[in-house]
Order: sequence, then C-alpha cells, then structure tokens
Amino acid sequence: MGNDDDSANAADDCGNGLTVICQENSASAPWGWDQGSDYSGQIWYEPAELGNNHFTFSDTFDSPTTCASSLYTNRTVINMCLLSADTTIPDVSGPSTYQYTVGDTGNSLSFTLGDTHPGLYNTTMDGVLYNSTKSWTNGSVSIAIDNLGVGSHTLIIYVYDSENNTQSKSVSIDVLQLPDTTLPDISGPSTYQYTVGNTGNSLSFTLGDKNPGVYNTTMNGGLYNSTKTWTNGSLSINVDGLGVGIHTLIIYIYDLEGNQQSHTVNIEVLPILEPDTASPDITGPTNYQYIVDETENILVLTIGDINPNVYDVLLDGKIYLNDIAWINGTISITIDGLGIGTYILEVVVYDMESNFVKHTISITVEDIEMTSTPTTTSPVTPTTIPISASETSTISSTTGMQSSV
Repeated sequence: MGNDDDSANAADDCGNGLTVICQENSASAPWGWDQGSDYSGQIWYEPAELGNNHFTFSDTFDSPTTCASSLYTNRTVINMCLLSADTTIPDVSGPSTYQYTVGDTGNSLSFTLGDTHPGLYNTTMDGVLYNSTKSWTNGSVSIAIDNLGVGSHTLIIYVYDSENNTQSKSVSIDVLQLPDTTLPDISGPSTYQYTVGNTGNSLSFTLGDKNPGVYNTTMNGGLYNSTKTWTNGSLSINVDGLGVGIHTLIIYIYDLEGNQQSHTVNIEVLPILEPDTASPDITGPTNYQYIVDETENILVLTIGDINPNVYDVLLDGKIYLNDIAWINGTISITIDGLGIGTYILEVVVYDMESNFVKHTISITVEDIEMTSTPTTTSPVTPTTIPISASETSTISSTTGMQSSV
C-alpha cells in the first residue's frame, strides 16, 4: 500500500512514467493497456507472467490505467515501470578545423558535450594518446593544443557515457610557419642590344626564394609574359621581334607569401647597317730600348674603331696579354723584367666585327756596361813659347858660337 505522494516519487524514479497492466482472473484472458479511472488505494503487484529484468514493481501510482476491455470485472491492476537499456550516443559538437602560427600560445579547442548519463572522455593527437581519460559533465570541455610542430595534425576526442555509448569528433589542426616577409632574390642584365631581325635574343635571370611563387613581365608598360610559376634557378625570357629603338622590360617575381621583387632591363634594337670591314686604327712606337733591371718601362699606343672589342699582346710569338677589353683612346703595356736581349712584341687589336690590326715593336734590353763610354789618354802637346825676331837672332848666334867651340 502507498499514498499518492509515494506513487509520484516512484514515477520519478522510474523515469518513464507509469504503466498499468490489467488482466482477468482467467489465465486465458488477453492483456490490455488504456488510460482510465483512478484506482489508487488498491493493492498492486507484479504477476509472475511479467517477471523479467526490464521491469520493476511500484505499489502506488497517481494516474492509473484500466484494462482496454471494460468487460472484465474481476481483474488485477499492476503498476509497472519499463527500464529500457540506454543506447543513445552522447552529443559532441566543436570545430572541424583550427589554424595557428608556430610559437603562438593560448590555442585551445572547445567542445560541447551532452548525455543523460555522462561518463568519460580522452583524446588522441596524430594517432597517439594526447589527453588521458577524464570524467565529464554536460557542458563544455576545452583542450589545449599549444606547442605543436609546423604542419598538419589531427586531434580526435572520444566521448563515452556511463552505458559505454561512444561518440567522437575529429579536428584538423594546421600549424603555420612564421610569416615570410623576405623579398625574392633576382639578378640579371640591366641592358641588352641586338640588331633588328636577329633571332635567338633572350634575357637570363637568376631567381631565388624559400617559397617560390609566380612571375610575369611587361614590355614598355604592357603585359609581355603572362603569370607563370617559377622555381629557384635560372629563367630565360625571349626578346626577339622588337622594333628599332629603346625598349624596357620589367620582370616581377612573387613568392607564396605575396612578397614581390622586380628587375628592369633596357633593350636597344639597332637598325641594319652596312657591314663593318674597316680594321681598327693603331699608332705607337716601333722600337723601344732600356737597360736591364730598369723599371717603369711602358709602351703607350693609341687605338680606335667604331666597334671596339679586345686586344692581345704577343712577346716573341707567345701570349703576353690576352683578350683585354679596350675603348677608343690609349692603352699602356708594361714590359719590365725582360732579360738582356732583343724581343719582338706584337699588339693585335680586334673590333666587334673581328676586323683586326697588328702593330710590331722591337724591344732591346741592354747590359749597363755596354752603354758606358771608355776613357782614353790624349798625347801631350809641346808648349810653344813665342819669341821676337831679335831674340831668335840672339839665340841662333849664341848657339852658333857654342857650336864653334
């Protein structure tokens, strides 16, 4: 027996409300369910036919039911409560992706968990246990994810209720490098020249960056090469087909972070001219002489041409200087350090059209003794003393007298 208050508590404990089952005294009568009149105050019990683990007996109730068939007058009314097994998986919600820069702190993932029977949770990071098992209650759970390395990571949270129903949630975490603010490297020519109609003209650039991206070029302010990707190393841009005149090519290179660098080349396209068949002009000494071991012996020559190029110097047929660039004006060639003897020095001057001229200089290096003037002894000239005629006569006379003695 019980009262209405007790029956209310029994219903609350049950969690699924009250179910009243009635049957006729006859064992062959059917079972039935229906809402009906208040049967409080009667004795309720669980018949043996319903004995199993999924039901529990309550002796009082607030809102009993009657049998579906009102024809049964002799009946037993049973207050039953169904305790069904919990098969509902927990609720879990949270982000699917997360991103931060390496070294940043305060990074965490927040999840909202819910279930009628909260239990435990744990997490893995890239397949390895990250947070060991802990209990949870309905509400939010925060997981710190600082100090991950650069790259992509996967965190999975596993949520269990007390009936061992499981739910999981996966989050992709992207840890970025520190911001790249370094401009790409670029080197290449500043000027270029060719004759109109010539082909095979290209500009070569060397590019470098830790995060190569794309490049494009402009010619005289208009797009010349559309955007293309680049890698570290050399890049060649063809510049054939330009008209006579001065043109400006600018190459713009970008890395993956949007850092940009540019390089400008001035291109001169020349008109077709008459072939240059004139040899360069050259003037200078044809002989030179110095004493062995003397220094600062320099040959100065004047050379000129409309297309200067290089010159070579040969000493007795062997290379003395090779491929020396020149411009119109003078060149100086030092010839110190030669031994005693005679040498033939040849200066061969070339222009851009391979016209050349040769100038020969004979060089003599002498010993210091060969250049000294020998000292000679001059004969002594007798001294003549002038005398007068009278003196001469006197002397002669005296002499004659002496001779007669």
